Amino acid sequence: MTRREFRFLLPLLAMCGVLGLTGCGKSGSSEGKDGAMVGSTGTASTATTGQAVQEKLKADKDLAGADIKAQEQSGTIVLDGTVKSVAQKDKAEADVIALQKEKKLQTGVLNNLTISEGGAKAGDTKMGGDTSGGSK
Repeated sequence: MTRREFRFLLPLLAMCGVLGLTGCGKSGSSEGKDGAMVGSTGTASTATTGQAVQEKLKADKDLAGADIKAQEQSGTIVLDGTVKSVAQKDKAEADVIALQKEKKLQTGVLNNLTISEGGAKAGDTKMGGDTSGGSK
């Protein structure tokens, strides 16, 4: 390597090193002691939050007939089970986020709910595309 090539390479390597270390070890880094996710505010959800979510979902009349299990996993609320429609799936997720905001927790849901056979309606774009055959 010539001296001229080295002269351009050295500052580039130094800049990569500085950018790579930016934020490492800072006391105010984005991951808190409770394992909060990057960019979140508030504390992570706990098993108690999971129980509160489960109770809220059972009490919601819009979710009648849905079989939903809510639990906390690694600070996140996970929804598993079966619902009758996309509207119920969205409502369950909205209920979780509303509860998280109310309790000043980080918001976010892993929504693994599935829609029971026959529950999706024609034209429902959330299920993989417009099946209505018409233009909107």
